[in-house]
Amino acid sequence: MICKSCGRTIDNENSNFCFYCGTSLKEGRADDFVSGPVAGNQEYNQGIINSTAKAEGKDGEKPLAMSNWLGSMLLPFIPIIGGVAYIIMLVYWGFGGKAPESKKNWARASLIVIAVSLILLVFYLSVGLQQLEASGFDVNSYMQQFLVNP
Repeated sequence: MICKSCGRTIDNENSNFCFYCGTSLKEGRADDFVSGPVAGNQEYNQGIINSTAKAEGKDGEKPLAMSNWLGSMLLPFIPIIGGVAYIIMLVYWGFGGKAPESKKNWARASLIVIAVSLILLVFYLSVGLQQLEASGFDVNSYMQQFLVNP
């Protein structure tokens, strides 16, 4: 008998559990274990391929490590060059060819959030400056108090 979980041959046909991986051999249906060579059994091999694809994710992609995400998110906090490097890396990850699909989607979403934030910032600043001008605030007279006359 061959274990459906690990694929090893089990000598004792009356075993309740696989000696190698501990999977129960008696639970479920009678077709839960396979007799015969593993290499020639297409159904068994397909089961291994499907279970591996489920563990890795869509299209065999492994999930990114937490340290990878942490480094990506802390990049803009590097003094002086962090913000520019962050934008460049977001463009590279979002539209480059080698980043995992999850990181591409995150980078694209981050770029959209940054673009919307900049548009809102410009809008709020323009509305605020218009309100200051409408209230009679004059920048030139305000700045005269800080200038030293020779």
